[in-house]
Amino acid sequence: MNKFASIIVAIIALGGCSPPLPKCLSSDPRAIAGALYGREQFRAMLTNVAKSTVTGKMVAEKDPTGFEKRLSLAVDHALERHGNQWQSNLAQAYSDTLNQQELSALCAAMNENDKAIFRRLADRVGADMKSKSTPLLQKAGVEVAKELFEGQPAE
Repeated sequence: MNKFASIIVAIIALGGCSPPLPKCLSSDPRAIAGALYGREQFRAMLTNVAKSTVTGKMVAEKDPTGFEKRLSLAVDHALERHGNQWQSNLAQAYSDTLNQQELSALCAAMNENDKAIFRRLADRVGADMKSKSTPLLQKAGVEVAKELFEGQPAE
């Protein structure tokens, strides 16, 4: 469980990444969440979670040449089912945590590539995103593992 929380906070904060911060077109929480590629963050988390599970490791051992393709497909299916909710949770976490002045400062920090200000504000959002999205990450992670094991997408 703590692994999920660590992943969420690390990805939201984008801490220590050398690439520039994405550009922010609006201080609206939905625009910020979109600029931060929430669905791609979710994809990365689901992939990492699946690879670290016993099921993922068993499937990788059993089918080393097909594992990555199967994993990618299972994650794509989970994103189809849950990606919009993840994106919504991210926007809601920004909306619930930061006031309009802070959202504007965050947007400006993104556009100025000011990682210190961005990190300070985004770190505050991490706890709320964790509480909103850990159950979703767990549910989707189980679905990915189940699809890897059974070879059939969850319904």
